Amino acid sequence: MTYRYHPELQELADDPAGFPPAEKFVGTLEEMRAFADPLYAEMRDLPLAEGVVARDVEIETADGYPMRARWYRKEGSDARSAVMYVHGGGMILMGIDEMDADISRYVALSGVPFLSIGYRLAPEHPRPQAEDALDGYLWLIGHADELGIDAHRVAIMGDSGGAGIAAGAAILARDRGVPLAKQILIYPMLDDRTVACDDELDGLAHVWFAENNKMAWEAVLGERRGTDEVLPCEAPARNESFEGLAPAFLEVGELDLFRDETIEYAKRLMAAHVPAELHVLTGLTHTFDTFPLPIADKAFEYRSYVISQL
Repeated sequence: MTYRYHPELQELADDPAGFPPAEKFVGTLEEMRAFADPLYAEMRDLPLAEGVVARDVEIETADGYPMRARWYRKEGSDARSAVMYVHGGGMILMGIDEMDADISRYVALSGVPFLSIGYRLAPEHPRPQAEDALDGYLWLIGHADELGIDAHRVAIMGDSGGAGIAAGAAILARDRGVPLAKQILIYPMLDDRTVACDDELDGLAHVWFAENNKMAWEAVLGERRGTDEVLPCEAPARNESFEGLAPAFLEVGELDLFRDETIEYAKRLMAAHVPAELHVLTGLTHTFDTFPLPIADKAFEYRSYVISQL
């Protein structure tokens, strides 16, 4: 048997304009950023979901960095839970401005307010990005009364590289005795040792290839990538103790480079008796939810259901 796209994704792949030109996503970090910038400009222009309002805040990290953040809420919602969101981009790309449409969609569907954080990107900033994420989380629960939320009903969520950072922040929270209601990890980037996969799987990718992953992890970790010097908060697959981590929801596509590491992470959580829900979506690739597909809508709806249960 060979891998096959989900029928909705196959229809898109059959259209010459359906997928971005894959070869242009492989190159140096500078080339990748230059190629992605027009796409990100389009994302920055997308409106907020109807009924959602947002305001910017500034969070001072433990090392004194003024981190940008954005607080979203649904007008008329009395939800007391909240989510802190860590954007994707392989830990080397993007920022909070590109996330307005997606985050406001979660807020509109779930009624739950979100804080989106602008953590520092690699390689320019060597501090573990999970530390920035934990600082954002500590700010959020520290302002719970002001924001009208319950500090014990707050989750950390992220996609792709941001999900890896979110998982790292969950490890730090456990280690430092910080309460965390849930970790929601959407096709997470967890393992710096994932730098190759079978040719058939890599050939079905449309945005994130094994070569991209190697380059990104080298930007984050430098010469430490693949060595025993990598910290669990930097690459959560390196974690050896899963006891006491926050309950988790994990989702990944069957055709995603991160499939195996996501499944393994979920198994290790379950083996440590940590409640974990794992969804492996047949025939879907990394960032499949960026395309206008019914299956992407269903994924957003179920994630929003999970969020609404906090």
